Amino acid sequence: MNSQVWDYYKKTRGLHDILLLTEGKLTWEEAKKRAPCLIKGWFELSLLSTQDRIEFTKDFWLKTLPFIPQAHSNIASFFDRLEDIGVFLFQEKIGNPYLAEIVYSLKEGSVFFRGKIPCTHEDIHFFQQSFTNLLPRDYFAFLRIHNGFAKTSDTGMLSLQDIPLAKESMQAVIYEGEGAVFCDGKEIDPAALIPFYESFGRHSYQCFYTEWYPTSEMGNVYFSSQDFTISRYTLPNLHETMAFTTFLQWLVFYLEGIECI
Repeated sequence: MNSQVWDYYKKTRGLHDILLLTEGKLTWEEAKKRAPCLIKGWFELSLLSTQDRIEFTKDFWLKTLPFIPQAHSNIASFFDRLEDIGVFLFQEKIGNPYLAEIVYSLKEGSVFFRGKIPCTHEDIHFFQQSFTNLLPRDYFAFLRIHNGFAKTSDTGMLSLQDIPLAKESMQAVIYEGEGAVFCDGKEIDPAALIPFYESFGRHSYQCFYTEWYPTSEMGNVYFSSQDFTISRYTLPNLHETMAFTTFLQWLVFYLEGIECI
């Protein structure tokens, strides 16, 4: 596990205690007592060799996500670039229960990704009832892998529980700024934007756009708090404007080592 990961948890996050389960110092019972949120599959993953952890996790991703040939090829390439996958337990303050994250450490050294505990079916069902628009199936499939996912110290992909608050925060930014959102000079309804990713320190978001259905499901666009615009999703080269017809297209973009939006 590269040193940047330890620097992030120890210095950037300033956590009280950090444990790497893959060092094999805790039994399942000890780990579960410290981190009630920990799932058995993650603990069992920590017992495997480094290469087996990478291969097992890659297979799990590919089996869980809808099959889209190009996306699956790019995801497999992402796993080929990994040097390690580690399961971390961390305690923010004395007396708090430990939380758990899986860290994907790339061979390049400075880049890593952090994934939170996956959603349950009950979590997803409860969330779906909160929205009249059905969000994309590939998005909900990824939530079965990680309910929150970020590159290095980025805010990253939001957990389901954080989306309503993020939507409120985005609306506040809009109304305190321009009071409206534009695309190609035309005003759009801010309520049609459902944020699922937040760029660290920018109050800018990648959002599902309920007025855009490039396939049978809604696409997603980038909302910039700098100029109060969203991606120009009608242009031919969508990715250049940060518009994606599917959630998996956005995910692949995020995995490919491009700097945080």
